[in-house]
Amino acid sequence: MFPQYSEEFDYSLKKFESMLKTDETKFFDADEFEQIISYYVDESKFNLAKKALKVALEQHPNAFSILLMKAEILIIDENNESAMDLLNELDHLEPQNEEVKLMRANLFSKLNQHDESIKLLEELTDYCSDPTEIYSLLGVEYLLVDDYENANACYKKCVEIDPKDYTALYNVVFCYDFMDQLDEAVTYLLDFIEKEPYSEIAWHQLGNIYKDLGEEDKALEAYEFALISDEYFVGAYLEKAKLLEQNKRYKEAIENYQITIQLDDPTAFSYHRIGKCFEALGNYANATQWYKKALHEDPMFDKAWMSMTQIYLKKGKLQKALHFINKAISLDEENTTYWENYTQIQRKLGNHSEAEYGIQRTEALLDDQAEYLLADIDEIIFAEDYHEALLMLEDTYDFFEHSSEIHYRLAGIYFMQSKIEKSVYHLQLAHDINPEKVEVFETLFPAIFSPENFRLLMDAFEEK
Repeated sequence: MFPQYSEEFDYSLKKFESMLKTDETKFFDADEFEQIISYYVDESKFNLAKKALKVALEQHPNAFSILLMKAEILIIDENNESAMDLLNELDHLEPQNEEVKLMRANLFSKLNQHDESIKLLEELTDYCSDPTEIYSLLGVEYLLVDDYENANACYKKCVEIDPKDYTALYNVVFCYDFMDQLDEAVTYLLDFIEKEPYSEIAWHQLGNIYKDLGEEDKALEAYEFALISDEYFVGAYLEKAKLLEQNKRYKEAIENYQITIQLDDPTAFSYHRIGKCFEALGNYANATQWYKKALHEDPMFDKAWMSMTQIYLKKGKLQKALHFINKAISLDEENTTYWENYTQIQRKLGNHSEAEYGIQRTEALLDDQAEYLLADIDEIIFAEDYHEALLMLEDTYDFFEHSSEIHYRLAGIYFMQSKIEKSVYHLQLAHDINPEKVEVFETLFPAIFSPENFRLLMDAFEEK
């Protein structure tokens, strides 16, 4: 937006700062002031920027560039109303000035007036010097108003103008993902790859989408092409390694994790995953060494402490296992798995009071987790997406099977799906556990209490 600094600028800056020290009036042209003010803003020296602006306005009261700098200072000072008034005046003077339009658009966005910002940016696309910048800003504005379709269209234009604009390419995939249009994302990326066959980013993104779609062979193939395009692409090695590990191809996974360590700074995550692969292969000695490397890299990496716990539990070395699980708990006191392991170890050691404490902590945490989970499920129930709500409940049933609130919700969902027998089964369980929570059933599923549905439910109860 502003000119680059040069040796001439250094002279102007020294001249200006000398003037401030001596109170001697010296003349600067408008371009010099613009660079000086811009420099102070970039360096966050706002008091000096304001002093330079004051002198600049005295010497060049009508200079357009100086007035534009004044608007920027007003915005920095959160004097948004005055800034908007000034920018409106400047826009009237030069209706097609790109910098004014951009500043107004950014100010509208800052004020959460995103529709106005979008309108200005759309105007700019007709005559701007850098359409990629404008479409990128438009994409952000559309995302801020949850208009993912138009945001996607903007980011696609960025990619069309510059196929190397990988940030825009990521955002295209993000929009497709958010709109749950993964098949469309695949089609887009395949079309892009046809034009840019050695785009490692596109292949990598395609691999991630195939993985999300459950097409793991295609995902691995895409990661391979990403690595053919760039043999030093750490991200592709990492995703490939994780997928190989998920498919129990542990030796291949280890090889790929090790490549990431050779190409980039080692991470506790990679060390830990290598250890998990060795553990899965039954090689506990190697697994332990890699877990120790993970903890040396990052002593706060609680998952490695937990893995060490599991190793020593398998070896029957309970005191060491207790030491490591206490380390894990000290880093994450709300992890139910850690407390379950703590309880198991204390039981085996014969420490009954400590084991009871572990049980109490586990149950308390599960109750808290159930509360958050149920809040999410209730939103889905209110949206009448019973299939999705049922999937969420089934995924967590093993943890919360003794919760009446889970059974009341299952009863309601099964009834709405016309699975009356299952509904009655869970309603009876819920009532046996806690009859006072029946209000949950009544609140979430008012349709069940219509005369016709209620009679159907009662008849089913009588038959049982």
